[in-house]
Amino acid sequence: MPLFHSESAKNATRKAVDGWIDEVQKGIDARQKELEKFKKLAPLTPSKWDDEMIPKLEAIIVDLKKKKQYYVDLKAKYAKDGLI
Repeated sequence: MPLFHSESAKNATRKAVDGWIDEVQKGIDARQKELEKFKKLAPLTPSKWDDEMIPKLEAIIVDLKKKKQYYVDLKAKYAKDGLI
């Protein structure tokens, strides 16, 4: 039997999960802008730093996308369970 939650509790949970998703999306967008900038500047400024930074940024973006997918799945689970 699913738990009973009031409408205000459901709304608060929905807002919290949506907030998590929005924050992770902001991080993804910021890192992608940064990555585009580095890829544009890398040929103009040959250095070892660019070669190290670009793969690290790509890895961070992959991790953030996994985190976002986790929160999207969590939101779907909460909706299924009647928590939002």
